[in-house]
Amino acid sequence: MKVGLAAGALLTLTGGVAWRVESGPSRRGDHFQPAARSFFLAIGTAVLAAVLPQEPSTREQTLPQWLERLETTVAGMPGAVQRELDEMVGILLSAPGRLALTRP
Repeated sequence: MKVGLAAGALLTLTGGVAWRVESGPSRRGDHFQPAARSFFLAIGTAVLAAVLPQEPSTREQTLPQWLERLETTVAGMPGAVQRELDEMVGILLSAPGRLALTRP
């Protein structure tokens, strides 16, 4: 258990430092930055694949609309939750963060 806590603390520290150095906050105001937009669009495409329209042109219109609704939802969350989301996205957007989270 101690090893797990130490690993979690190390991941938080290294991911937080990498996030601040590499990507900065994932949002400016109520809108996602370009890297975060790409990240959420990729996740939305994968997670919503079964419910998205099959026609490519309709799908291309639907995903940005979904992303706008996600931005509105995040903007309505408490500030602490928004900061946690920014940190999580920052870690996932950084190479060290992805490596630490995806390595077996």
